[in-house]
Amino acid sequence: MAKKIAILGGGPAGYVAAIRAAQLGASVTLVESANLGGVCTNVGCIPTKTYYHYAEITKEINDAKADKILEGEFSFDWLRILRKKDLIVKKLVAGIGFLMKKNQIEVLAGTGEIIGKGEVFVKHSNAEVSRVLCDEILIATGSAPRSIPIEGWQGSGVWSNTEALSAERVPASLLIIGGGVIGCEFAHIFSTFGCKVTIVEVLDGLLPGIDPDIVDIVTKTLARQGVSIRTGVGIQRIERTSEGVFAFSGAERFEAEEILGAVGRMPTPPIGAEIIAKLDRGRLVVDESCRAGDGVWGAGDVCGAPFLAHWASAMGEAAVENMLGANHHMNLDAVPGAFFTAIEVGTVGLTEPQAKARFGEVNIGRFPYQASGRAKTASAADGFSKVVTDKSGVIVGIHIAGKHASEMVCAAGLAVARKLTVDDWKETIVAHPTFGEILKESALDSIGEAIHI
Repeated sequence: MAKKIAILGGGPAGYVAAIRAAQLGASVTLVESANLGGVCTNVGCIPTKTYYHYAEITKEINDAKADKILEGEFSFDWLRILRKKDLIVKKLVAGIGFLMKKNQIEVLAGTGEIIGKGEVFVKHSNAEVSRVLCDEILIATGSAPRSIPIEGWQGSGVWSNTEALSAERVPASLLIIGGGVIGCEFAHIFSTFGCKVTIVEVLDGLLPGIDPDIVDIVTKTLARQGVSIRTGVGIQRIERTSEGVFAFSGAERFEAEEILGAVGRMPTPPIGAEIIAKLDRGRLVVDESCRAGDGVWGAGDVCGAPFLAHWASAMGEAAVENMLGANHHMNLDAVPGAFFTAIEVGTVGLTEPQAKARFGEVNIGRFPYQASGRAKTASAADGFSKVVTDKSGVIVGIHIAGKHASEMVCAAGLAVARKLTVDDWKETIVAHPTFGEILKESALDSIGEAIHI
């Protein structure tokens, strides 16, 4: 008899887990209170990359005009970009719905509440309640924007990513509280479209946890684009008036038309999760196999950092496969990340400081985009690739800043996950002219054998 699995949450963890479980012969019920696809599809990765795409087109046109290759005036239509974003999201959500039907997954629209082991109540919008009995429960309820105890934060109209992505016009000025990935991405997008952007970050630098060389180039390229960056600044109070929004840090006042809160995300476990699993400050506690307790598993943002869609999907797949007899263990050391600011970034594995703390002696290889023929042809000479290896030459981290970094990090992720060595890369012939040559040259530089520098 097929094992019955109930999945709470239809985001990247939940819907991917549902499909994989169905492929393996399980009977699956998926519960989702909003649109399928979760934050990533609806108000996260996909919408922001749509805006980023048109921001890059705008930037490239401006660069071509500066080089006197293009002439004349051009303008963008923000509302058309907004509608394009909405259309893309609508089609992707419909596509996920199609996959649910194709894989014979029962989808219940409503909020799931755990009553006990193997029992879930689903409260529908019409006040009706469904009862789901199952052998296993996967909690994949995701996360929500974090708010911080700043006076006036609530009720002052501070934007989250949801409001920022649905804004019907570009504000004249925007204050972004938080200098992490979300804050830096939005700073680039709005700045490119003519908004005066200021980032305030309470820590001493942007992008905590990212390799220092990446932080340095992102900070410089954002500043060169006109973004004002203030680090080591904590906001204590926010006040909205008819003249705009004001944020106060001690005696200093920041003024903007809108404020975007980008201080990270917090897990959102379902009601009743504490009955059958352990929670730690709202985070569902799971082991390396994604197990949270007897008959209950977790995947994605609800389990805490890293808040990445692809990590959530990988956890979801591992969880349902383990429910059905596999023995997968999740490894954070090889989780790639990609983000899109004034310079594109792809990163995987250990940063240089992390590698030194773990191994002591490490080797570092670097290769600049300006030495790449392919980068020059694309007017993309800003950036670099950095490879970190242990003393035996095993690649433990790769960090890329520059055009197509988010695509290059896929190959980088394979190198770190499979523990490839510099010699492995040395023996690989890379097509020319490509951005991929930059990766190989940076690996060779770690042993002093890069050809083009």
